Amino acid sequence: MKTVKERVIAFIILFSMILIMVPRKTEAKGYTNNIDVGLAGMGISVEGKKISTTKEPFIYEGEIWVPLGEVGKGLEMRVTFSSNHRTVYLNSNGKLNTSENSKELSSFIKGYEIENKEKRVKNIDKELESIENDKKYISEDEFPVIKTEKNISVYFGDVSVILDGRNLKFDKEPLIYNDDVYVPIISIAGFLYITPSYNPEANTLEIDSNGVLINKKIYSSLDKLSVFRNSRDIALDMKLVEMEERKWVAEGLGIPYKNISTVETLQSYLNNYMYKLGNISPTIKVEKTMGKWLYVAVSFPQNQNSNWNKLQRRDVENWIWDLYSIINNLYRESPYVYGVIRNPYYDEYSSSVYKNYVMFETTEDNIDFDFSKSNLKKDYRVDISYLVDALIRNLEKYKKIEFSYDGNMNENEVNLEITPNSDDMYSWKVSDKIAYLKRLNSEISKVKSGLIVNGKIIFSDEDKEPIRFSIEDGKIISEDLLRETEEYLNSNYGSFDYKDYSYNLNYSIYQEDSENLRLVAEGDFSLQDKGWKSYEEKLSGRMKIEVENAISYTMSLWARNIFTEVYDNEMNPIDQIDIYNKTVGPVYANPSEGEIEKGTKVYLYTDTSDARIFYTLDGSEPNTGSSLYTAPIEVTRDLEIRAFGWRDGYGSGPISSFEYKIEKEE
Repeated sequence: MKTVKERVIAFIILFSMILIMVPRKTEAKGYTNNIDVGLAGMGISVEGKKISTTKEPFIYEGEIWVPLGEVGKGLEMRVTFSSNHRTVYLNSNGKLNTSENSKELSSFIKGYEIENKEKRVKNIDKELESIENDKKYISEDEFPVIKTEKNISVYFGDVSVILDGRNLKFDKEPLIYNDDVYVPIISIAGFLYITPSYNPEANTLEIDSNGVLINKKIYSSLDKLSVFRNSRDIALDMKLVEMEERKWVAEGLGIPYKNISTVETLQSYLNNYMYKLGNISPTIKVEKTMGKWLYVAVSFPQNQNSNWNKLQRRDVENWIWDLYSIINNLYRESPYVYGVIRNPYYDEYSSSVYKNYVMFETTEDNIDFDFSKSNLKKDYRVDISYLVDALIRNLEKYKKIEFSYDGNMNENEVNLEITPNSDDMYSWKVSDKIAYLKRLNSEISKVKSGLIVNGKIIFSDEDKEPIRFSIEDGKIISEDLLRETEEYLNSNYGSFDYKDYSYNLNYSIYQEDSENLRLVAEGDFSLQDKGWKSYEEKLSGRMKIEVENAISYTMSLWARNIFTEVYDNEMNPIDQIDIYNKTVGPVYANPSEGEIEKGTKVYLYTDTSDARIFYTLDGSEPNTGSSLYTAPIEVTRDLEIRAFGWRDGYGSGPISSFEYKIEKEE
C-alpha cells in the first residue's frame, strides 16, 4: 500500500507537472455534508512570508486542503469570492498568460524538480548517517502530524474556481468552508506555477512562486532566476551522484567516502585503507599518464616475499578489485586504470620480463589479469558451489533484504536461481532492481569474467512472476525489466499539453542486441488534428521534453545506445533521436600546443581504442569528411589543429583545439 508521501508525489507528477486544463462539461447540484478533517496547527507562507489568516488548512482524504482565497491573496492575485455563485475568482493580472513564451512553465517545472531533489538529498544524507554510524535508519514521511480531528459542515457539488476567465477542473471537487473555497494544494499548484512543500520543523506549508506570480527579491527577472536554478539543478545532480557513490562505498567496502580530485590525495587514501594484502604490507604508487589513464604500481619488501607465496590468486584478484572500486568511485575523473604488483627482487626500472608478479588493466567494467609471472597457481576451480559461496559472502544482503543462491553450471554458462527472503523486492522500483543486478554482475565478474548467466529471481508468492534476466559480455538483459521500464516511462513521461489540448504518448522498448535498444513513442493524436496543426511548435517542443526525459531515464538504467522513433497514431514519423551510451574520449596532442620549432611533428591520440581521428588545419570545425589522421602532422607554419574521435557504435567525441606558432629564428 502506498504511503501518503508516495501518493502525494505521484499526484504532483501526474497533475501539477502537466497542467491539466481540459474543460469538461458537467451538470452538478450542490449539497451540504459533514466530513471529518484533521487539523495540524499548520501555517502557510509564500516566499518566506507568513499568511496571516484564521482560515487553517486541513487534512482530508490524505491531502492538504487550503483556503484558495487566502492563498491567492498571499500570491498577490486579485481575489473575489461570490457566495451566491459559489465561485472564487482569481485574477493573475496577466502573469499566468504563457501564450507568448514558456519561461514561466520552465521556471515552475525546474522549481518542482529542485524541490524533489532537495528532499532526496536530505533522505540519503540521513540514511548515510545511519550506515556510517551503525544506526537504524528510520524513513520520515514529511507530512503534517494531525493533532486534533474535527467534524465540519461543507458545501460540495457546484463549486467553481475561475482563474483568469478559465473554469478549472480538478481530480477532487472543490468545497466551500468558512466563506472560502478549499482545494488540495497539489491540485492547484500546476495552474498557479507554484511549488508547495511541507516544512515539518516549522509546521508550515511553504509555497515557492517560482518567480511567476511574485518576483524573487534577489532576482530581477525570470531569466536570472532560471540561470541560478539551472546551476542549482546541476549541483544537486552532482550531489546525488556523489551521495549514491558514498553510500555504495560505505556499504560495499566498509570505508569512509571522500571526494578525491588529485592523484596525490588518491595515493595517500589508498595507502591508508588498502594497507593489507593477506600478511603483506604493500606500498601503492599512483601516476597519471596519458589522457584519463592512471598507472598503479604496488610493491612490498623482500622480507615479505614468503607471505606472497602463501597467497591464493583469488585473494589478489579481490584486493585489486577493491582497489579499482575505490578509484572508480572516489576519484572525480572516473579513470581507466592499469598497473602491476612488483616482484620485490627486481628494480622498478629493470627490463626483465620477471619484474612484475601481476599485471592488470581495466576494460570497461571488467579487469584483465596476467598472473603468468606471479608464482601463484590458479588454485580454485570455478564451479557452481564456488560461485554461490562467493555470492553469499559478498552479496547476501542488499537494501535490507537477504538473498540465497542456487543453480548449475556447464563450462562458461551458469543457470542461477535467486531467492529473496522477502517479497518486498517485487515492489522495488525498476531502478533498484537493475542496480541489484549490476552489483550481481560485478560480483560474478570478480569470480570469473566472461561467464554467461541465465538467471531468475523467484518470490515465495506464486502469483508474483519471477524476474528473468541474463548477463552476457557484462551486459544485463531482461525482457521483464524492460516492460517495467516501459510502465515507468508511460506513467512519468507519457503526457504533454498546451492550452486546451492534451495528448499522451505510449512507449515501447525493443532489445536490438546487447549494445542497442530501440525506443518507440506512439502518440494518441494525428498530425492532422486541429490542435496539433494550430500549436505544432509549442506542442512538439513539450513533447520533445517528455521524450528526451524518457531517453535519459532509460539510458541511466540500461547503459545502451538508444535509437528513438516518435510517431502519431497513424504511424506518421514525427521525430527520430539517436543517443549513444558510449562516447569517444577527447583527442590529445603531443606536443599539446604553443611555440614549437618548424618541422615539429604533432601526434594525435585518444583514450578510446579503435577510434578514428578526423582533423582540420585551418581552424574550421571538423567532421567525418575531414582529413583522417594516419600519421604525425608536420607543422611548418602557424596553424590551429581541430580534431575529434569517431567510433562506430559510439558516435563522435568532443572537438579538441590546438594552436601552434613557429618559433622565430634569431
